[in-house]
Amino acid sequence: QAMLFGPMAEGDTITLAEDPPQAFKWLVNYMYTGITKLPSVELALQVYLLANKYLMRHLKSVCSEYLIDTVSAVSVPEVLNIATLLEDEALINKCAEVLEISPDSFFSSPTIGSLNSESLKQLLRKDLPVSSESIIFQGILNWGRAHLKSKEKEITTIT
Repeated sequence: QAMLFGPMAEGDTITLAEDPPQAFKWLVNYMYTGITKLPSVELALQVYLLANKYLMRHLKSVCSEYLIDTVSAVSVPEVLNIATLLEDEALINKCAEVLEISPDSFFSSPTIGSLNSESLKQLLRKDLPVSSESIIFQGILNWGRAHLKSKEKEITTIT
């Protein structure tokens, strides 16, 4: 109210630059209708972050439950990054459970590079049935290479 009508008022529009518009629109719709049907993992992750930001406990649990039901081997890195950030132990465990089906292929795939360091640590704490420890070692090397490449891109973009 203060942002629209009080001393902080800067017009009749509030800009929330860091909030994804589609996710914020979904969140407002949820607040007015109570409808909790999420259409995709990508939107669920964005709404989950907003629910955490705006301290909406019920919506956080709705998002977590949706992600637990829909996480797949393809979406594990992205979901695990958010689950780790929000300390969602049930979702972290579900991601590990999904990876138990084919941990060797995950550790040898390029998608391991999209994990953040905290998510990789969480994953390495799990007892995944890999065929050998060298698969894990190779995965860590691939992860490191991916992160070095992203750092190089940041440095060349700056200069």
